[in-house]
Amino acid sequence: MGPPRSTAQGCSATRSALLAVSLCAALVLLSNQTHIQAELTSAAVHTHAAVARPDHPPPAAAESEARRRAPHESAVAPSRPQPAPTTAPTTAPTPAAAGRPGLATFPPPPSSLTLVFGNSEMADFVYNWLGHARRVPGLAPYSAVALDDGLVAKCTAWRQPVVHVAALLGGPAAGRAADDEQPWPAEHGARLDAALAQLTCATAGRQRAPAELTGHECNVRNQQAHFKALGFIKASFALRLLAHGYDVLLSDADGVFLGDPWPWLGRPGVAPAAPAVEGGLLRADLIVTNDIADLHHDGLPSTVLNSGVLFLRATSRTRRFVLEWAARTIRTSDAGNDQTELNRLLTNRYRDGDWACNDPRCVLPRPFQFVPVVVDFAGAGCDQPHAPGDARPAGGAEGGAAEDVTGGPCQHACRWDERPHQLDPYSNLSHVPQSRWSVWSRCLNKQRGLRRSERGPSTHAWWMWGGRIAAGILPLDRFLQGQTFFVRRLHELRGVPPVHVHVTYNMGLAHGKRWRLRQAGAWLEPAEARRARAPAALLQVVGFDDLVRTLLGRMALPPQVWACERGEIPSPLYGSGSGRCYHPKHLPCTASTPATATSAAGTDGCANASACGRCASHAACDASRECDDSVPWEGAADPAAPHIMLMLLTRLVLRNALALG
Repeated sequence: MGPPRSTAQGCSATRSALLAVSLCAALVLLSNQTHIQAELTSAAVHTHAAVARPDHPPPAAAESEARRRAPHESAVAPSRPQPAPTTAPTTAPTPAAAGRPGLATFPPPPSSLTLVFGNSEMADFVYNWLGHARRVPGLAPYSAVALDDGLVAKCTAWRQPVVHVAALLGGPAAGRAADDEQPWPAEHGARLDAALAQLTCATAGRQRAPAELTGHECNVRNQQAHFKALGFIKASFALRLLAHGYDVLLSDADGVFLGDPWPWLGRPGVAPAAPAVEGGLLRADLIVTNDIADLHHDGLPSTVLNSGVLFLRATSRTRRFVLEWAARTIRTSDAGNDQTELNRLLTNRYRDGDWACNDPRCVLPRPFQFVPVVVDFAGAGCDQPHAPGDARPAGGAEGGAAEDVTGGPCQHACRWDERPHQLDPYSNLSHVPQSRWSVWSRCLNKQRGLRRSERGPSTHAWWMWGGRIAAGILPLDRFLQGQTFFVRRLHELRGVPPVHVHVTYNMGLAHGKRWRLRQAGAWLEPAEARRARAPAALLQVVGFDDLVRTLLGRMALPPQVWACERGEIPSPLYGSGSGRCYHPKHLPCTASTPATATSAAGTDGCANASACGRCASHAACDASRECDDSVPWEGAADPAAPHIMLMLLTRLVLRNALALG
């Protein structure tokens, strides 16, 4: 954010006044950061007050606040002086613009909504998403969120639910909601207006406005600035619904639901999945998917998180986090987007209030030390798991539970249960301090010394974003990405039904994603699109697997990259008895990696059977390459490179076969 014009002009740029200029710029930057933080704090407190007030519409949201609160969230806010909420002036309700449905599309809160965002250029993906959503019993209510009038018209013609994004985020044409109280500062609203204008796709049959997109530009995924604006709008739209009391499930348009996600996320009246109960996933404020196909990172915060499926529970912690997430997304560098900012915030990469930092060059090292919300242990003396609502001993002075004589550092003989008690002045939330990680490490060592194991290890929730929010990570074999669904077929290998597929790790952009889904029988399209497409001839290519295996053998990667570890399922490409798997953690370091990173790296990874999120000691983490802060993970080569090479070879072989045929 640049300084105000008058302030910038007051800083002389002459050679004799360089020191004065530096001091002036520093003061301007400090003033701007202080202004941003003050507005964020005021908006967060205002949001909490707006939902909690009995007279705040809609009434159902306030009445249900105690019932829908996450188990770790106290009913009484921490006692400290609170800044006075800045309430926007209430205006008379104005009707929504003609043809733009608004909140009437949704049932009254409390309710859980499943949403997909898109515009008319992405209509075929939105149609496919809606068609699969209709097939999943129990997923409703669901809806498309349209960025332009063209998608509204298409969804209406398909008789599918749709809401125009401007109906909830404001704009003169759409009118305001009846309460007209925005859960964000004034600057956030101004950025929203600019982002909405930036993503409007021109409607056929009328004159195009200067700011509207047209043709290929309308595919916002291919335009970095537009894609960042879309992420900002998604976060702001979700924040508005959270303020009304809705739980929100976001799914990208290049994904499909194949099963009911609510047993994994938690919804009143829906029986929870047993692994979600065992691992504590239902205790999370925020639940996200895993972007890395390495099964050793399944459920661990040491992975890379993907916002393609993101569940937000309507708690005060979630609202405060989403406000920060939206503000970071719109301020990130040109290479950033909503997913990079989600990862950086949750893994504590930003200094609180440092709004000048917005790219990998200035972020903090990744800590790899996160405390789980709740863990039940199985083994000798721990045959009966705790019920989800079991109470735990009273908290100690350090924000966690007191160490009792039965469980030592674990608060209970067979359970770890961490709840925040210390106040965090930055977010105005209670939080779990970093010092609790060492206590969790002692608890884990104690349980393993007794030959006990964790229940539901791939469905834990973790205290992240500086211990302020409970974040869960969905299991890889139920919520799949392109590599685990189309290539490894992890759900088939484990014999479990898939819940959601997100078409990542795919070449060919939108065309490649369509063909991947068609190949899997997961592509639906309107009748007019089927009629317009000419019949396709089928071409059989033989000997392709042998060619791929030969080329992979020439990659000269270290043997441990392909070696299966104990209990791991071999790659389908080589066969069940081959003993060949793929482990990107053993890939050679890049040229930019300091020599100390490779010398300290062992071939065994962490000292225990899990990755760095569960290292039994800090020394074990230091001895592992995947935990080494000196490895430039954001700038390193893509660990999925061999699989991307396979897709490239597929395209080359098919192209040559077509040319010869």
